Amino acid sequence: MHCFDTQAWANEIYARNLMAFGAVDKVEVHLRAHIATTYRTTACLYMLLIAPGLQSYMRRRAQSRTAEDKQLPALLNTEDYAATTLKLLSFVPAASPLFKYTTWPVFMTGVETALPERRAWVMGRMQAMQDLCPWGMLTAAMETLTEIWQLRDAATATSEGGDSVISGDAADTEQSPKMNWLVRLRGLKIDCLIV
Repeated sequence: MHCFDTQAWANEIYARNLMAFGAVDKVEVHLRAHIATTYRTTACLYMLLIAPGLQSYMRRRAQSRTAEDKQLPALLNTEDYAATTLKLLSFVPAASPLFKYTTWPVFMTGVETALPERRAWVMGRMQAMQDLCPWGMLTAAMETLTEIWQLRDAATATSEGGDSVISGDAADTEQSPKMNWLVRLRGLKIDCLIV
């Protein structure tokens, strides 16, 4: 996935649009490359979120590498991918016609985070999309994120004595409540499609 050349892809789309429509805004190429990079990063985040244990497996493999394991790719953690996705998304302004194509990366970043400021940013971004394109799926996505956050907060916010256990994102462990977000989502009986 990391091999996908986002700039080459954006340039190819630009060339095709130029042939089809004549004049095309050159800024669009830059935004398309950012969005493609965002999707590439989000796909990595998604894979780590849907495969509980993958990060710890890769860490164990990396610690016990042998000569034949040198080709084993290094994976970032979900926090790193989410932070990268947020940074990339910040370059796509709401005024851009391409803004609406960032829904999935915004949603997946929301799934990953437990930080209040990131949650607010995600909801603000989704609300801005809702204002531009009043699609029901955006309302459903915001409601789904709220449900996921409530489940995670309920699972991680209290210890046996009722004291707060974590602030910010939980460590990525096999027991981490965020690792089971997809199972928890299915249990909510919310009509959604996560590809």
